[in-house]
Amino acid sequence: TVTITRLQGFSSAVTLTVVSGCPTGATCSFSSPNPTTGTTSTLTISAAPVGVYPNILIQGVAGTPTLTRLATVGLTVVPTVAFNLATSSGAESVTPANLAVSLSGASGQTVSVNYTVTGGTATGGGTHYTLANGTLTFNPGVTTQNIAITVVDDTVDELDETIQVTLSAPTLTQRSSTGTPP
Repeated sequence: TVTITRLQGFSSAVTLTVVSGCPTGATCSFSSPNPTTGTTSTLTISAAPVGVYPNILIQGVAGTPTLTRLATVGLTVVPTVAFNLATSSGAESVTPANLAVSLSGASGQTVSVNYTVTGGTATGGGTHYTLANGTLTFNPGVTTQNIAITVVDDTVDELDETIQVTLSAPTLTQRSSTGTPP
């Protein structure tokens, strides 16, 4: 979502359009395609595939004689990242316990997501399990990865214990290249 909050150079209503760069298969629309000076219009881009779109060209046209302004905006669409199962359980004797994490779709760029132990009744640090906070990385084209939790199989008869893991801050890493432009 891109919000245009000030339209410099215009004293009347403006007609806003996306001239080029709207991602293939996506819909680009303005909440108010004819805002007046000092009002706000929001460009919403829906159903854009995962990727980086650095050159979405917006045009504003108004007045007599016609006055045209162009602006370029960029958009990065990160796939949704989620656990395959909301909850999981297993015996202490099965280690590592793998928490499967999936992307909503394949990406042409590397996707990273942080994971953090945020609660539970089990004690970490090797008492009941070992899992440090970390980052899960999905290389281009990969849609599923596992977070491996080392479970300590002790001989103590105890109630079920839990570990809560939270995913946060998914990001796309753009590929870089070097060379001389033609």
